[in-house]
Amino acid sequence: MSATEQKPKKSAFEEAVLGYKYVSPNLSGFEQLFLNAFWDKFVYVYPTWLAPNLISVMGGSCCLIMYALSWYFSPEGLGSANPQIMYLIFAGLMLTYQTLDGTDGKQARRTKSGSALGELMDHGIDAVVTGFAAWTVADALGFGIDRPIPWICLFGGQMAFYMSNLTLLHRGKQTFFPVDIMELQWVMIISLALTGIFGSKIWTETLVPVPEIVAPYTERIAHDIFGVRDKVPYGYIQARFIVAFGASSGTVSNFLMYTFMSSTPYFTSNPPPHIVKKAPGTGLVELFKQIVIILIYGAMCFGSRHFISQIADPRIRHDALRALLFGCCWAFGDLMDRLLVMRVTHIPLPFFNPTLMCMGVFTLGFASGIVSIPWWWPVASVCLACHMSFFVWVSRKLADVLGISVFTIKKVATE
Repeated sequence: MSATEQKPKKSAFEEAVLGYKYVSPNLSGFEQLFLNAFWDKFVYVYPTWLAPNLISVMGGSCCLIMYALSWYFSPEGLGSANPQIMYLIFAGLMLTYQTLDGTDGKQARRTKSGSALGELMDHGIDAVVTGFAAWTVADALGFGIDRPIPWICLFGGQMAFYMSNLTLLHRGKQTFFPVDIMELQWVMIISLALTGIFGSKIWTETLVPVPEIVAPYTERIAHDIFGVRDKVPYGYIQARFIVAFGASSGTVSNFLMYTFMSSTPYFTSNPPPHIVKKAPGTGLVELFKQIVIILIYGAMCFGSRHFISQIADPRIRHDALRALLFGCCWAFGDLMDRLLVMRVTHIPLPFFNPTLMCMGVFTLGFASGIVSIPWWWPVASVCLACHMSFFVWVSRKLADVLGISVFTIKKVATE
């Protein structure tokens, strides 16, 4: 072959994408018990021409529809959706999302169409809808849009998702614990279903006894942390606080455990190959930076929420909170997309991406007390635009390198 006939040299981006191999994570408790076996059978419901990425999009759409209906039927987030059966519909949408999310990868393996693009699509969509799903459950429990607990649930879910993906970046394989995201999703499904059957009063009128050692502190925690001032007898808590305490403690424990798991490859005599090669994003310094980024995001999220809570007009306050939630979900999705892309393509992760800067605008804007015009929706829309522009750009670029289509299977494999 002459020099003029030689194939052009691949760029570093192309080499990284073509050389990327996905390693399946371990199974969590419910996956081992019944979910994985159910998904293995359910995947044969799909025709072989149905692209896995379309399944991922349909799953994410279930959560977006669920949140939109929750907002419409229960605008103050007090579990007041009418008709009450809406919460059973939400439970069904959540279960459908979990099933589609659990089978898109199996459809990819069944049709031999798995790729780095599919992983970005799957995890990227999950990142966006995590916050919307958590908020809908907080509504079912009747906590209210004004209180801190929906934001604790939102950030808790996002933090767990982010830290779990850090284990994939640093260990080369995503780590799940026996009680992890799938188990949390079933708590969410059951909570929504119970609200649909009995109404949100089941969470406020059902009282649960607590050990005497913690009884003196429960009222203060409910008031100061969760913003709930309902009077209950001494030594009891409302049933909804079981879920609230679980979400809060789970956030802290997941943060600590995932941080430990992500750092362990750097203290072993036989680190993974990508650590030895010093792949972008690896190393203890990079791990520290990545943790700082998610903490900055959380600080801006809670800081903005705090300043919004000072707005006297409830109509403006609620509108601003909805805009902040909308912006947070897309900002977190963009942050996760860039983390996933760095792992697959070795494109460095910027310390401040555009949507994190938008989060800063939220914080500074609400801190300044400017509420004469609803400027928060344009900022939230910029978060959406930044996320979608990056997501579409990188999806097309990955598809071009891999020689595939985003939403169609290039060649249907025989079973």
